[in-house]
Amino acid sequence: MSCQQEIQQMMQQTNRPQNVQSVINNTGSKYGKTAVEKALNALVDSGKLTFTEVGKMGKLYIWNQSLLKVISNEEQAEIQKNIIKLKEQNQTLRNSVTTLKEVENQLNSIPTDEQLQKQITSLNKQIESVQQELKKYENKPQISEKEINEVKTKLKKFLQVWNNRSQTVKEFVCNIAEGMEKKDAEVREMIGVDAGLPRSEIMKFNQLIK
Repeated sequence: MSCQQEIQQMMQQTNRPQNVQSVINNTGSKYGKTAVEKALNALVDSGKLTFTEVGKMGKLYIWNQSLLKVISNEEQAEIQKNIIKLKEQNQTLRNSVTTLKEVENQLNSIPTDEQLQKQITSLNKQIESVQQELKKYENKPQISEKEINEVKTKLKKFLQVWNNRSQTVKEFVCNIAEGMEKKDAEVREMIGVDAGLPRSEIMKFNQLIK
């Protein structure tokens, strides 16, 4: 591509006033001042460019506006439709970003796998301790009803703690699953959270505290 062709292409695409120096800069300083001035004058002579004398700045060249394509009313209407459509798409993307940030905040607020494991381990130890304590009193009629009730109350308290924590995790998983349009089981697997104690084990504990 020659110097004149490159300048012509650049002036048409930018469609803004430029002096000799800005043309040199916008063409990567590949051409000297003499070559650029010659090309600009040739484009003026061919009707591609027009110029205006601006004091010390010299000549300001611009693409001949009469050569620009005139947009019809139909084209303007179509462009306006596209603008509205793009604005709607942009808003949809913004809403999606907001939703993703909310999901991210929820995920960040959930205890880590390590923290959950520690809580589960601690609770299992507490339950095991209670079970061992209850075994001490099995088939021993000398134990008073009051002592048995105290142990049952303690076990009931531990089970309540477990249920509360289990419910909290369940609600977190449910909210995240709804936001991500996934099943609860998929979210549990994704963040590494198990489903908790089997129902059969919970029923055993409930039998003990009756």
